[in-house]
Amino acid sequence: MSETSSQSPNILLGTGDPLVERLNERLELLRSERKENRPTLSETEIDDIRNLDHRLFPRDFELGKKDTEELRAICSLSQTGLRQVRKISSHRPLIGPAIVFAKRILWRIVQVLLKETFDGTQEFNARLVKSHARALLSIHRLEKMYSEQQNTSDRAEFEKKKTSRTRR
Repeated sequence: MSETSSQSPNILLGTGDPLVERLNERLELLRSERKENRPTLSETEIDDIRNLDHRLFPRDFELGKKDTEELRAICSLSQTGLRQVRKISSHRPLIGPAIVFAKRILWRIVQVLLKETFDGTQEFNARLVKSHARALLSIHRLEKMYSEQQNTSDRAEFEKKKTSRTRR
């Protein structure tokens, strides 16, 4: 295991902030104590986890068709895994079974060696998808605020023109 992968990732984002660092240390301590004292989850904890809201967006948020397609493509492409591409075989009749056996053993060794890398890549991709979703939500909210400001400003300007006409 590499040095960086043996460390657990920050539970909270915002690395560098002393408060966040202290919270991360506290959460890590609680997590390690929990693993030592009770390595399995209770039925209540399992139900609590099952009932968590795993949505990327709030219920009242509607994503446009283009953004939906883009996010679906990103989610699909972000799924990485170490899978055997095709069935291991050999066309050689005499030494073929030995070659297949050697390939299968080599494949298992490669899987063990690369599993951590692929798991890290999967985690990285998941965080990127979540980050992209948050960016889309922020953009949508900013566009909505801008639109509301424009409407308010347009109404105020219209009222101003209307009152200046009536005074004449």
